[in-house]
Amino acid sequence: FWGYVDENPTSVTEQQILNWHTEGLIEARGFSSDVVSDMQRCEVLLLPSYREALPRSVQEAAALSIPAIVSDVPGCNEVVVDSVTGLFCKVRDPEDLAFKLDSMISSTSQLDCMSKECLNIVENDFNTTKMTEKFTKFVRDFI
Repeated sequence: FWGYVDENPTSVTEQQILNWHTEGLIEARGFSSDVVSDMQRCEVLLLPSYREALPRSVQEAAALSIPAIVSDVPGCNEVVVDSVTGLFCKVRDPEDLAFKLDSMISSTSQLDCMSKECLNIVENDFNTTKMTEKFTKFVRDFI
């Protein structure tokens, strides 16, 4: 677990993270000043969220060819293509999240395919130049 605890009252508490770390369930690393290096050591990004805008962390992971398991909620499901660049899990369903994680990491070929597709999606769909061109066209067509 990298990062800091969200101030949202519905998110996991710092104490819960410390408890999981003490129990050996997770490795709690805290804040990182070198996110790219830390992410490059990961095989999968997990973002079991209730709602997101357009999650930058998932886009950054995809740019590093790291597939993601995200909740099937607006924002997340606009960045991840289910079964192509990652997997969707059910909201507030830790068993489904665990199942999806187990299925992804136990299939090297699936993980490799998703990793390759991540970069394709980033280059084609989240390229800043292309996005600016699309937005400019949208505004011109609207006016």
